[in-house]
Amino acid sequence: MKPEKPVSAMPENWEPPVPAWSALPRAGKTTIAYLAAQHGDKAMALQGLSAIRNFLEVQGGPYHVDYALSTIGADVTDAFAVAYFHGPEHFAAWSEQSGFGAWWSSDARLSDASGYWQERLTLPAERMESLHSSNVPDGHAHGVDLRGPIREHNYWGGMRDRIELSKDDWLETPLSQVLDRQVITPASRVVVKAPLNFCIIRSGQDLSDSGEEERAVYAEIVKPNLIAGMDFLAQQGLEIGCAAARYAVEITPDGTPLARTFGNCLFVSMKHLEDWSKSHPTHLSIFGSFFKMLKARNNQISLRLWHEVVVLPNDEQHFEYLNCHPRTGLSGLFQ
Repeated sequence: MKPEKPVSAMPENWEPPVPAWSALPRAGKTTIAYLAAQHGDKAMALQGLSAIRNFLEVQGGPYHVDYALSTIGADVTDAFAVAYFHGPEHFAAWSEQSGFGAWWSSDARLSDASGYWQERLTLPAERMESLHSSNVPDGHAHGVDLRGPIREHNYWGGMRDRIELSKDDWLETPLSQVLDRQVITPASRVVVKAPLNFCIIRSGQDLSDSGEEERAVYAEIVKPNLIAGMDFLAQQGLEIGCAAARYAVEITPDGTPLARTFGNCLFVSMKHLEDWSKSHPTHLSIFGSFFKMLKARNNQISLRLWHEVVVLPNDEQHFEYLNCHPRTGLSGLFQ
């Protein structure tokens, strides 16, 4: 029988073998907005992203933005921003003052050359965690201090221990809830409701400070396993509880590729993410390849790793897709 409250998985007298840092809680809520343009032609997708970028760069916009490219199969490119706001009020004020809200809701978007999508997540601090291999912030950690080195890492269950709410809540997805596909007028706008405790991870790899030799070792040992794992989640992930996955290359605002990548995966619950991480062959291959890289480099690497995990409450989430490929995010799961 499951205990009423979760118990930390940290081993007794635990001392992690390597240092890591985590973001301090931010006062109030954080809103993370994935805002994308989609097209079969990369240049056209980037052109659509430039329209979104114009809104993001006005005064009063997000406190941090990353830009990225990902693909669906060989034929569709998503050019998107990951924008961080100081909660839903900040997002709403920016959306109105910049004109983004009116632009997004206009019927003209439905006849644009590009499709568009947004996945907007609003979280209290108790439903968020991050882990960083150095004291350099990424993602929602921008604008707050990092605490560390911390003890709550490098063991299975550390991710759950870093989420404050997990001390009192198993964070399970109620079986009575399903991903609810709701088509609203017009039919080319699709809004999807995610269930309580839906779990989303953004997991990054930063080779910006790595030399050519280290990048070559990474490309040979780690990258093939990482891409294979992301391909599995994107194509077959639903069978293990991963509703959507995208592998992204970060870019400058004008579209130049950076030496930074990330996986963005949408799991039905944290338990599904934990099970994939702990026991699935695709993740074990990724995990093992990093240690092979360390051995090949005599433990001398400049690669920085980080991730952020969020577990959604019932309210203030928004998943909307305009004229998008049916495998985009959550848009085509329950047709």
